[in-house]
Amino acid sequence: MRYFRFTRMGLTATALLLGCGESTTPLQTSRPAVGDPRSTVADGFTGTTVARGNAGVIDVNSQANEYNVRIEATSNTDIAVADVVVVPGGTSGWHSHPGPVLIVVKTGELTFYQADGHGGCSATVYRAGGAYIEAGGDVGVLRNEGSIDGTLTVTFFVPAGAAARIDQPAPEGHCPL
Repeated sequence: MRYFRFTRMGLTATALLLGCGESTTPLQTSRPAVGDPRSTVADGFTGTTVARGNAGVIDVNSQANEYNVRIEATSNTDIAVADVVVVPGGTSGWHSHPGPVLIVVKTGELTFYQADGHGGCSATVYRAGGAYIEAGGDVGVLRNEGSIDGTLTVTFFVPAGAAARIDQPAPEGHCPL
């Protein structure tokens, strides 16, 4: 019983001291102005997670029939798969990923704009049957500038428990929003 009283008294005294310290600090009367948000949002872009699982540390060196592939992740890694639909005129919004992303285009024609960090962008068009890889940290936007839905199957390699997508501000310069 004494331990409880001491703890309660100690906590009360601490709260009073902290409260007094805060009450003698002048209040902030103005805040710095907040600029317009520069991040862009996805529009006409829908992703549906198919599956996600933890693969741990990955070290695979596959050599079969003279075909060699190596996949290595020295950190605890989740692998997530999603189906994505981008309607005509749709956009992913500017974003990046914490790890590499493997993309297979199932239908349509999609343009991926990648920021170069100096106010410019490169544009690459991917058509049905094509595939590409986004490296972790690359900032880009995927747009459907065609006339039919673009559909993708996407495989993400991400740190365990992390989000697969990171919203990014639109780059300064001559890149599309």
